[in-house]
Amino acid sequence: MAEIYLRITPRDPVVIRDGRPFGAGASKMRALPWPYPQTMSSTVRTMLGKEQGHGFDAAGVGGLLTLGIAGGFPERRERLFFPTPADLVCAEDAPPFTLRPFGPAGPAVVSGSVLKPEQLESLPYLPTGAGEFKPVPPHPFVEGAWMVDWLLEANGPMAPGYRPGTVPARNEERTHVQVDPATFAAADEMLFSSVGLRLEPGFSFSCRIRGEEGALAPLRNLRAYHPLGGERRLAWFERCGRPAGSWECPSRIRTALGAGPLRVRLVLGTPGIFADGWVPQWLREGGLVPGTRTVRLRLVSAAVSRWLPVSGWSYDRRSFGAKPIRRLVPAGSVYFCEVEPGSDPAELAAVWLEPVCDDAQDGRDGYGLALWGIWNPHA
Repeated sequence: MAEIYLRITPRDPVVIRDGRPFGAGASKMRALPWPYPQTMSSTVRTMLGKEQGHGFDAAGVGGLLTLGIAGGFPERRERLFFPTPADLVCAEDAPPFTLRPFGPAGPAVVSGSVLKPEQLESLPYLPTGAGEFKPVPPHPFVEGAWMVDWLLEANGPMAPGYRPGTVPARNEERTHVQVDPATFAAADEMLFSSVGLRLEPGFSFSCRIRGEEGALAPLRNLRAYHPLGGERRLAWFERCGRPAGSWECPSRIRTALGAGPLRVRLVLGTPGIFADGWVPQWLREGGLVPGTRTVRLRLVSAAVSRWLPVSGWSYDRRSFGAKPIRRLVPAGSVYFCEVEPGSDPAELAAVWLEPVCDDAQDGRDGYGLALWGIWNPHA
């Protein structure tokens, strides 16, 4: 199995509509705050399909769907940024701190194949000594080096080392008008606006592609413009070496997992899609982590934000048309787990940034990439 890394740098603001109506009566195009994984995976597959001349017939699509395409992470100077974890709580005039299970609500149990949230330990907003405050939203991304510290509990209950840093992108709104070809004047009532995501200078998208050697051949010397997102806005695609920052498990986390921790955290680096909504099916049915031989986890608690909708349009001739709406677990969601006896947590280093989705195709599309760390309950 071959592996290639791409750096994608938009030339124009990337238009990624959020699915709300746009047209007569709805003159503002609204955009997602960050591309979903399928935006990147579909773009790369389309580019490969054009290069290989496969088109969208069953044989061509089937081959392209076997590629594992992951990423869309912000990258600057070969360093990755990750979504801010949901167990980070920020305040206006105080250092942020960790959100940790602080029961007791009893162990999580499976009853009738359904894991109920009330059977998990609670997550208090206030650890000992935090005082009272009003939480504020954190920045959407954190630097990879800071994320490693966070996953290792290097900051303790409080997190004075948190640095929001530079926001990788901002929304840019443009106003448009339809021109009447007969008069070359603005058409009546045809004023509308669009919103695109413009990356800050120095930032790109980082992607990893896996597949058979022959299937990846067109990417070996890739340096080309190709549309990304809606409105056929262009981006520069180029092959690069593996960025030094965090595509593989950092050595400090590998060492910590090798020490056999009793408690581990699963943080979603990209949005997850699970058969039962907010919790992975494997986590409530035995707890065997995908891609490992022995690691079984028991869910203790979770910090999961409100679900996100995702849809799209399929050009596969077998299912041409609008895709059904699915519910995503937001990136940055955190699952607090305890390691079952007989497990070897060191195996988790091998599934760093590997998918933990229930469906294999969702994983190949880049959903549910896992970051692994440890945790300790508040004193």
